Amino acid sequence: MRRRPEAASGRAEAQGAPPGREQVETVILALAAARGAEKSFCPSEAARLLSAAHAGAAPWRALTPLVQEAGAALASQGRLSVLQRGAPVDPAAARGPIRYAAPRALGSGEQAS
Repeated sequence: MRRRPEAASGRAEAQGAPPGREQVETVILALAAARGAEKSFCPSEAARLLSAAHAGAAPWRALTPLVQEAGAALASQGRLSVLQRGAPVDPAAARGPIRYAAPRALGSGEQAS
């Protein structure tokens, strides 16, 4: 029963490896595609899916920063829209809740973020 420190250090191996950046981006883009440009989703939804898919390698809240970093990168590439109160926002400047959506076609008065 004295193996507790070893068990704690091998925790990720026992529960599965945490997702990589490519996997995170794939999940975000799949959620965005499933919803389309008219519907958005919370980054926590992607984090929850990733946590479940990786056998709880990390609690979903611990994956949120990774999801946010990947979301910001996808937005900078024009592959994802980051929204706040329904309007496009720069993820680096956003304070408070944000949502993700498939990129909207520009031309309806929107500016690229």
